Amino acid sequence: MIMTIDPQGTQQIVQKAKEDRRDRLNKSQNMIVGMRPEFVQALNNSLNFSRQKGRSAFLLKPGSQRKRRHKEIEEVKQEEQQLNQSKQNYLQQNKRVRQEMSSLQEQLEELNEYKQLVMHLHQSGIINEDGNPLFQNLNQNDNNNDMQ
Repeated sequence: MIMTIDPQGTQQIVQKAKEDRRDRLNKSQNMIVGMRPEFVQALNNSLNFSRQKGRSAFLLKPGSQRKRRHKEIEEVKQEEQQLNQSKQNYLQQNKRVRQEMSSLQEQLEELNEYKQLVMHLHQSGIINEDGNPLFQNLNQNDNNNDMQ
């Protein structure tokens, strides 16, 4: 009877009631969003929070879920293997780079020691700026003077 008197108003009231109900359902279902999946599964399996009807809902064994779980477990294992391989590759590369760095550091230290030795020989007057020994030149000059 209300529908015949004011069909648009009644339709609006029904639509608003449906939207309010959807909002309440969404809010109540979204309260679990921040939880870990294991906890959500445990809550869904419990009697107080079960979305399934009946008290024996928790006794039902999921038939196709076993296959799904097995596939999920296999996928997780494959992902872990890939991660382990990439981790091993990273560790090997890291080890190789560290070895290269240590060998370069050793070479740098040897070059610094060699530089200090050359600087010391030059300052002592044993070698000239070109790295040639000065005593050899003196010995050659002495030999040349003796011959004359």
